[in-house]
Amino acid sequence: HGYDMSCISALPNLTFVSGAEEKVVRAFRAPQNFLENFVRLTGHSQDNVDQKSLPQGASLPTLGLSNKAVYEGELNKQVPEEERHVKDQFPDFYFSPEVLNRPP
Repeated sequence: HGYDMSCISALPNLTFVSGAEEKVVRAFRAPQNFLENFVRLTGHSQDNVDQKSLPQGASLPTLGLSNKAVYEGELNKQVPEEERHVKDQFPDFYFSPEVLNRPP
């Protein structure tokens, strides 16, 4: 949010919404990497969720305030420097999947 959170509510399908002082409510859905770690750590399967449709995680674009979903095919995608837009001169803080075998 960029502001202190003031409210949060859980919704169905691994989704939650949160609100902050700027009076904007944002909705979030659990990414695939979170679900994989959740199942591994708790033993609770999430068979009712189509994990392939979920993003792997999120990255924070340079000079951006909002996270950008990262999907499976984008993890190793490299754009040649001469084809990059001027706004893409600096790398994003890109998502790296983590595998947890015990709680952090």
